Amino acid sequence: MSWRDTASGAVGASCCTAIGLPFGVAKSRLQAAGEGRYRGLTDCLLRTFRHEGPLALFRGALPAFSSAIAENS
Repeated sequence: MSWRDTASGAVGASCCTAIGLPFGVAKSRLQAAGEGRYRGLTDCLLRTFRHEGPLALFRGALPAFSSAIAENS
């Protein structure tokens, strides 16, 4: 296994995590909120972005990145 394989696995894992993490955060918020608080995924993402800022969609990023990189490298 070369360093290129390791680096490409780390980059791929980082990209997948960066793209998917906001959806995972929104899914968790939708499950925890119960009915009536959000009208759906888009509403949850927009409200979180507007009221808490864009970084709120990346809460818990460090464990997600580290586990994805370790798994795919």
